[in-house]
Amino acid sequence: MNKTIQFVLFSLLLEFVFSDTAIVTYHLYKKTDSLTTVSCSDGANGIMSWGYRDLSMMFPYVTAWQPSSWNSPQCGSCAKIMWKGKYTYVTVIDQCGVINSAYSHFDMSKEAFYGLFGDIGIAKGTMTANFSIVASKYCPGNRKGVIGESPFPWQSQTQE
Repeated sequence: MNKTIQFVLFSLLLEFVFSDTAIVTYHLYKKTDSLTTVSCSDGANGIMSWGYRDLSMMFPYVTAWQPSSWNSPQCGSCAKIMWKGKYTYVTVIDQCGVINSAYSHFDMSKEAFYGLFGDIGIAKGTMTANFSIVASKYCPGNRKGVIGESPFPWQSQTQE
């Protein structure tokens, strides 16, 4: 089986295995927020190991996720958040508290939250959505597991 087919099958398996319902809220992250202010900062699983010092390379597609914590393997995971036929991809950068023990909790940047839920989401402040953990390549700026490659694979590596 060639590597492309293996990757596609693996990605589909990940999405199936790690798919669930979540409570989604928003957090007032800013593009210039230092990574030292979030729980997925340093350590072996920290986002600072990607060479980043702030959220600018991933912003606004960032989120806190319960059950992540400092240096947890969930740091840097790419989550696909789905609601009423729409979806967005966000990188886990922080931890957040439990709202309802029956569900995971995502606390997304307000901009990403608004992009998915619109005015109704902002008015309610808390939404319920489906999520799955997917390959890091779907999250803008996500470098989890990527060494020596551009964080933006859609951009040309050639300088003109």
